[in-house]
Amino acid sequence: MIMKRVNGKKVIKVESVKVLRVWKYALGSFHDDKTQKYDNWVCFIRTIIMLQLVVTNGFIVAGNIRHWDDHHTPPHYEQSKS
Repeated sequence: MIMKRVNGKKVIKVESVKVLRVWKYALGSFHDDKTQKYDNWVCFIRTIIMLQLVVTNGFIVAGNIRHWDDHHTPPHYEQSKS
């Protein structure tokens, strides 16, 4: 992380190479000479999978919140005949 002053204000600049390297290790360390040329592609694919999981979980949680206090209406065959 680099701290700079721009127009009298402190600005924090994060080096993108370091962030990418940490993200690659967070998704699963892969440091193999045989697959070294594919490391960026593996990181990209794992990032897409991770984003898909987060979006899916967001929809599941939103649906649960939306239907949290719904009242159950029994099907017509369970309702008493009058």
